[in-house]
Amino acid sequence: MTKAKNKEEFKERWAKYCKCFDDNDVNSINSQITRMLWNYAIWNLINGSMQYVEKDSDGAALANGALYRSINRWFFETQKMAIRRLIDESGIDGERGVNSIMSVINDIKENAEYLTRENIFELRNLQYDYEPLTELDYEPSDDLHQLIDILSKTSEEKREKSDTIDVNFLTQLKNDLSEQCEQFKIFVDKYCAHAATEESRNKVNADGLKVTVKEYKKAHELMCKYANFIEDLLRDKSNKFLPTPPPDLFLYWDKPIFQGDDPKRLKEIWNKYEDEARQWHSISFDELKKKMENVISNE
Repeated sequence: MTKAKNKEEFKERWAKYCKCFDDNDVNSINSQITRMLWNYAIWNLINGSMQYVEKDSDGAALANGALYRSINRWFFETQKMAIRRLIDESGIDGERGVNSIMSVINDIKENAEYLTRENIFELRNLQYDYEPLTELDYEPSDDLHQLIDILSKTSEEKREKSDTIDVNFLTQLKNDLSEQCEQFKIFVDKYCAHAATEESRNKVNADGLKVTVKEYKKAHELMCKYANFIEDLLRDKSNKFLPTPPPDLFLYWDKPIFQGDDPKRLKEIWNKYEDEARQWHSISFDELKKKMENVISNE
């Protein structure tokens, strides 16, 4: 978090907040949410396809268990990591700066004194007192006035240029995200970003985490709504996040992954990699001798 020393510095902070949502940055908040929702949508199709899988006489699905278990594991782990990135509180500045909803909220809170009606209108480059020429004439300044009315707990009749957004509202957004996403954070911290020891995992009951699909979707919902709210305040921009499906989305969906004449040929691929991997079980004596020679020569 960086505290602006004056109005001009806050103007620079405001521009930086906007940049965190830049659609052209692959790591922006918007880009992250779009990928997260797209990946969920594709997995949802895969998962939904399972209801059409043929079954044997005992009712067991004629589908490869190893394949679908791997797909599920990859999906849920990457979803957890995507959620974890968006609640990262590392800050938006410097070599370790991150684009996350939490980091932007924290920085805005740090500079809450500059969130006055007058400043926001100036930063948004909108006319403060706008008079529509006709009933159909629209100007975003009216929407912004109404938004600031709500966030500063005032009314149209009592508007002042000094009206300031209540920072407690931003705290509530942060608390909502923390509460909904805490279990995702724990999982990533203990299993993905770090291989936590049993002692470390036990302190937060990491091994007992149970996350439902419904909870993933709730995290998605909060992130979409809160990211859009913040960007709407910053520059009157809202996003769909989930892209419109391309024309070829369902092309070849009815084709099997393996289209050869004999699935047993895949065993050759497995055997080739297995032979390679088995050579990695340890350092051979010959390799060890060479390494020891290097150790001696380096001394």
